Amino acid sequence: MDRYKKFILTIIAVGIIGINIQLFKNDIVSNANAEVAGMNSIELRLDYDFKSAVMRIVEDCKVIGSKIDCYAF
Repeated sequence: MDRYKKFILTIIAVGIIGINIQLFKNDIVSNANAEVAGMNSIELRLDYDFKSAVMRIVEDCKVIGSKIDCYAF
């Protein structure tokens, strides 16, 4: 391999390493933050539409200790 090819491959490798450092500089897994229509937890508990959507999703689930068991029919 001549010097030109080695130089180009080195530049590509440095670029890939730089991109990886930039993408994962804080954490590999970042924190998830969710917001529903700008409401806090108290407002969500009082919101009928949100409560009914959650109830439809978890209607077949039970909490046993620290586990949640859901049954699909």
